[in-house]
Amino acid sequence: MTSAVVIGAGPGIGLAVARRFAREGFALALVGRNKETVTGVADSLEGVRALPLVADSSDEVALTAAAHTAPGMAERGHGTFVVTGGMPEPKPEYVSLSLGKAGVRALVDLLDRQYGPSGVHVATVTVSGPVAPGTAWDPDEIAEQYWRLHTQPRAEWEREIVV
Repeated sequence: MTSAVVIGAGPGIGLAVARRFAREGFALALVGRNKETVTGVADSLEGVRALPLVADSSDEVALTAAAHTAPGMAERGHGTFVVTGGMPEPKPEYVSLSLGKAGVRALVDLLDRQYGPSGVHVATVTVSGPVAPGTAWDPDEIAEQYWRLHTQPRAEWEREIVV
């Protein structure tokens, strides 16, 4: 069975991405910062195989088990690793946030260089505004971009989609 790991499985983009991949028959591992949130996401996916796990993505030790995802995909010769980014351009009034988002882009570039040649599509979906249903940054529409990246033929791989 094909599976997806959603790190940051909360009620917004994480839930929408989980729903989108579940519609295609994927089994899911959902990783969230607290048990209540990640369990709530798993419970809302009625009839879907979803394993809720608690870890903070900023805690390197807590994510050790999830850290082997890309190398495993490279060994199999295929897979998709998509990171959510934001702030498509640096802004002087948000120096630390701009630096953090630039770091996300650098991480995606480095992971692509390391795992891309082995068949792993590494990309980012950069969200350029506040996520809210019914807006240009609707979580379901953002999730469609994750699916689009996942299903792209290798010759057409994009590294970033800005929403």
